Amino acid sequence: MNDAASLYKIRQVMLEGNDFVLEAHVNPDSDAVGACLALGLCLKKLGKRVHVVLDSYHEKNCIIPGQELVWKDKTAGPAASVLVVLDCASAERVSDPFSYMERAAAVVCIDHHLSHDQFARYMYLDSEASSTCELIYRIMAPIVDLDADIASAIYAGVMTDTGGFRHGCTGPGTLRVTAELVGFGIPFTNLYNKLLKRHSFTETLVMRAALDNLKLLNGGRFAFAFVSSEEMEAISAEITDTDGVSEYMLNITDVEVSVFLYEKIKDEVKASMRSTELNLSDIAKTFGGGGHKHAAGCTINAPLAEASRRITAAVGGALAAI
Repeated sequence: MNDAASLYKIRQVMLEGNDFVLEAHVNPDSDAVGACLALGLCLKKLGKRVHVVLDSYHEKNCIIPGQELVWKDKTAGPAASVLVVLDCASAERVSDPFSYMERAAAVVCIDHHLSHDQFARYMYLDSEASSTCELIYRIMAPIVDLDADIASAIYAGVMTDTGGFRHGCTGPGTLRVTAELVGFGIPFTNLYNKLLKRHSFTETLVMRAALDNLKLLNGGRFAFAFVSSEEMEAISAEITDTDGVSEYMLNITDVEVSVFLYEKIKDEVKASMRSTELNLSDIAKTFGGGGHKHAAGCTINAPLAEASRRITAAVGGALAAI
């Protein structure tokens, strides 16, 4: 659904609508935050009324321009006739505290995940794109005069979802878009350092706890680690403090797949997975999750030991077959 007709329809909604609410998936990452803020800034330039309604997100994402668009009231939402859901493949994962999915006159979805529920009336989906932010550039650049703030917000999502332009999703088109963004004089070095390189002390403690529980499986091809709810509580860690662990483990020599489990509460275990070759999207779907081929996640409602057994069996079995 990334053909010319879909692109035209999405642009028409952006041009003809007046009151917009922009949402993303629960626990939004930099691509989700960047896409919402970039699109929001574009719509403001078109003279639209727009608000961004998001779950709490990592403090580092406050560097992304457009923070003034984020709705702060947790008790009631702004009026809107058009809901745009960004970077979210499933209706169940949309952070929608004010039920816009049920009451908006039009629902739009812009996303780049491999598997998708196709829950919106208007959709622009491209699983080959590096990020949802790259799609925002594709949609809006021809109809809005971009500026440094919009370019910075788009760059934030493109840069983080490609792992600093290292992942296989980084295509020629991605680099061409990035060159255009840099041309606006954006602070790309500061964005890179803040969003990818810097870590809080609590994040460092989470990493230490994970590495204390690290083990290599499948002859060293599979790195697996976990952090229990007790360990998370002991260091006052939140979900946002778990960023980067699975990515770090994938950098171990000879490792082809990494899985990091963190227990939010008892019997609710989050899995973050990365790979070099293995299709993780298919594995995540078997646990009710999803994502990309080489980066996916899911939630397993089971005790940590049982969740560990299930995920290592699924990933280890799939890895052994290739």
